[in-house]
Amino acid sequence: MHLLCGLPLVGLGEFPLAELPPLAHATSAEKAVRDSFGDFPNAVESDNFAVKWGSRGSLSAEDATRLAEAFELAWEVEVEAMGYPLPTGSDRYKFNVYLGDSGDGAPASYGAAGYYNRDREGMPYIVIAPETVSGGYYETTAAHEFFHAIQDVTRAYTYDGVDAWFWEATAMWVEGEVHPTNPDWYVFLFGYALLPQYPVHFFDYPDTGALQEYHQYGAAVWPRFLTEHMADASVVHDAWVDAQGATPQASLAAALEDRGLDIGDAFARFAAHNAVWDYADGRGMEEWVEAYARYYTREDASVVGELDALTDGWFEAPDETLPQAYGVNTVAWDAEPGPVRVRFEAAAVGDAGSGASWGVTVVTQTDRVPTYTLVPLTAEGEGFVGEVELEVPAGVDEAWIVAAVLPDDVAGTEVRDGETWTWRAAVEAAPGDTGAVDTAPTDDTGGDPVAERPGEKGAQGCGCAGAPGGGAGGLLLLVGALMARRLQRSRAEV
Repeated sequence: MHLLCGLPLVGLGEFPLAELPPLAHATSAEKAVRDSFGDFPNAVESDNFAVKWGSRGSLSAEDATRLAEAFELAWEVEVEAMGYPLPTGSDRYKFNVYLGDSGDGAPASYGAAGYYNRDREGMPYIVIAPETVSGGYYETTAAHEFFHAIQDVTRAYTYDGVDAWFWEATAMWVEGEVHPTNPDWYVFLFGYALLPQYPVHFFDYPDTGALQEYHQYGAAVWPRFLTEHMADASVVHDAWVDAQGATPQASLAAALEDRGLDIGDAFARFAAHNAVWDYADGRGMEEWVEAYARYYTREDASVVGELDALTDGWFEAPDETLPQAYGVNTVAWDAEPGPVRVRFEAAAVGDAGSGASWGVTVVTQTDRVPTYTLVPLTAEGEGFVGEVELEVPAGVDEAWIVAAVLPDDVAGTEVRDGETWTWRAAVEAAPGDTGAVDTAPTDDTGGDPVAERPGEKGAQGCGCAGAPGGGAGGLLLLVGALMARRLQRSRAEV
């Protein structure tokens, strides 16, 4: 199978990052060209990059120039506009980019679209596969891999444990920041969307094509939510550059707190928005997830149950898909117009003894406009109980009840792997017209409840050189058809 990003394979442990004292700003003309892999017969230089390839490479000078331009754009946005630090040594040397498998000492591509690593002198470099260039998705791959070099120089987190997911999730996220009209950043959204019961910080090495191995890439939607609905791109910057926590989640919590926001509240709102893909490119995101869901019908836990308009007693959440820390369960609800009472009960302690609270939201959608109603909860005994009365509007298209687990241990280091929390819900008739006030999550301006129509743009991702495991042939054709249609639509909007 083809890897998404080769960083999990090559790792960063063989050679430590070089320790170089910072220089005063050097112009591009003053930057030297260096290499620990030898001399190459082919090279194209730009202000900040040197693209090199061997005698087996089919890269033309024109293609190499376009690749260098893609990296220069990544530099311009990520370093100059967003304020991230320069990768190690790139104030004095041009950053080396190699065409993989091209001979004459060029690094192997290992079947990956691209990857970041350090050479034997501890200096950063990037490898891009020939197929990435010929396939036309080198631009977002450049943004993704260059961000890995930036992540590395911050020394904020290791590529391991509860930290590893943040490397890939934010590298996917930054693709959309560098290329805002390109939908590539969410091509792996299905990895998170179909397994939302897993922690948002879940990571699995991508080596078999299993659905869960795409989770960390799809989790890019979490920083996307924070920067689109709660704050702005600086919240991710601060979590990397001014990390205040032991883990990425703890640093995000601190960065949100600096802005007067709470990570538990933010995550509950995030879970609710995902029920309807309430984002600027929501329709494209929804289409993409649905396209992949047909190949993972047995694993798909995006919806864990379906409720009638009124339930006959309690709906008990299925054991096999119970949410974990920073995990989510969603049930579809066949709502009918009129007043109802939604009740909710949940455990305050997981099956391994960890404490948590909950964020529960009733989501209704009419003509693609969502409304969010929070279910207020209070501690009672060893759990939480709550209820809310609301008026289901006439013409309601779809409705959901969304439950998110908010662990007491914000960092996530004390929660046992696989620990789950139980919950149940009921929908009952409520007397009369309640006239209930919507207590929906607000937008990032603190204004009215979010009720936006999802926008339209398109979809693809981190430079994937192939389809995920399971039904690969048909899936690849499906991906190609959708991509062609979406890229057409994206270009038409520009």
